[in-house]
Amino acid sequence: MEKNFLIEFGGERNEVFQKISQNIRGNPELQLLDWLREFRSGKRLERIQKVQLQSGVALGRGEYYVSYNRIAKHPVMEEALTRARLNCFTRFEENPPLYFGVGGGSKMLCRGLPFDILAMILAGEKLRRELNLGKCYIVLADRITSTNIGKADFTEGGINRVLTGEKELLEIVLRKFGIEDHWLSFLETGFKEVLGESLYKVYEETISDADSAPFMGGHHYAEETAITEALVNQEKGGIKLGWFIRNPPKIGGHFGYVMDEQPFDARLLLYTAYKDLPNRVSFAYTKAGVRLFPGKTGLLEKVAPYLCYQPENRILLHPKEDPVKKLGAATKSGGGFNFAWTREFFQGICLLFEELILKKEILVPKEETFPGERIARKMEEILRFIFQGKEGEEIWETTFPDTTVL
Repeated sequence: MEKNFLIEFGGERNEVFQKISQNIRGNPELQLLDWLREFRSGKRLERIQKVQLQSGVALGRGEYYVSYNRIAKHPVMEEALTRARLNCFTRFEENPPLYFGVGGGSKMLCRGLPFDILAMILAGEKLRRELNLGKCYIVLADRITSTNIGKADFTEGGINRVLTGEKELLEIVLRKFGIEDHWLSFLETGFKEVLGESLYKVYEETISDADSAPFMGGHHYAEETAITEALVNQEKGGIKLGWFIRNPPKIGGHFGYVMDEQPFDARLLLYTAYKDLPNRVSFAYTKAGVRLFPGKTGLLEKVAPYLCYQPENRILLHPKEDPVKKLGAATKSGGGFNFAWTREFFQGICLLFEELILKKEILVPKEETFPGERIARKMEEILRFIFQGKEGEEIWETTFPDTTVL
């Protein structure tokens, strides 16, 4: 198998690439964004992309591009990838939607909802406000997660318990942040009831069609492709908000697999180009979430902002969580804020909260007993803002009965 586009190809690679190249030459409204460089005629195709971008400016989208690229510079964002995947065909002037997905686990069923997910909510809210976007969706992917049933501890009941509980926790956040009128969280299995027959039909038909694509490589990829197609690749297009760990390194001349959003996004781009379909999706990325303590190699471990397998190694979105205690212990033992990524990531969340929600700086003591303690204290205040009294505790006890906050 050859790996490219973060996808494993068999013998059909040349056929797929040839068809995509032909489609792009025949249809200047197709879009591959920065993946154009993978084609032999990449320079010619890049010229096409520049013309596309200029057409977007001509349509009055230039001011949106400026705002989008400015947001990409925020400490919580992955700038280079976000800028590279701004799509000139996204109709920003028509208030397009935004969405991000939340899975229930891949190695095992999720054991807690991390504080890190606030990066995606707050980054999404900043994009919504500055780009004047329409509805923002959080899709809790219970149907995708169910493809794991039969391994580890995945059961239908367990998946429903975890993702229903996480939905309830996220709804508390949206309500306390005062943005519940602009955001909607829902279970993937509730797609039809929430979004209606028309979008549900697009979703189901895309799953069936994408499953047959020679490069899809798994039903879970077809499902996320379908969610993206239905929610943010209709007439207006939209933004799919993801998270970024690292660029794919070249290994033996081929790409190595990366466990972030990139393999999923690559399939949407390939699928639309292979099928000669419009692509109006802009892909924005926050930085990945973090484990608090170094891995076996002594390096920082970056993880999905919404997945947690080791509650003791994450800051949890829990009313009794103690960021100062946890981050203090991690930092003093060589992890925590010793890593620039961790410091910038959590500081970025605090900055967005202060700007968008509190509209003033969180005041905390200047004295520190460990580097970054002031950031940890701000995180503590954010949790207090979200959870008042015992709010959220019952949800946690029901959703994650085996998880104890240290």
